[in-house]
Amino acid sequence: MDVALLRSSFAALQPSADSLARRFYARLFATYPQVRPLFRNTDFTEQRRKLMASVAAVVALADRPDELEPVLARMGREHGQLGVQPHHYDYVTASMLAAMADERGQAWTPALSDTWDEALRFVGGRMVAAQEAAGAR
Repeated sequence: MDVALLRSSFAALQPSADSLARRFYARLFATYPQVRPLFRNTDFTEQRRKLMASVAAVVALADRPDELEPVLARMGREHGQLGVQPHHYDYVTASMLAAMADERGQAWTPALSDTWDEALRFVGGRMVAAQEAAGAR
């Protein structure tokens, strides 16, 4: 993945982080309403903040896999405890890419989409692996 492109595009998205998070959840629930029950008792102000903090952490550590791996493992275990299933990560990737494209408009390019798709799929894959490892114990 192009870490420099990931970071520069995230820097451009940060001023509208709450708007991006709102678009993401709106897209997620509209397209995949079956995940709504996972958020039954969620404070969405806090949830949007957590989402964007998690994305920021991934971007910051994208070129430091030894530091990123434990962060993703912890997140994967926590999401597994909340009932998140492996296929839900595909929903997240699709919804986040769509939200980012909406947020950036004409500034969203195929290269950005490809870079973020690769990054989000990597994150989801590592989180699923951690969930599965935790469940196998």
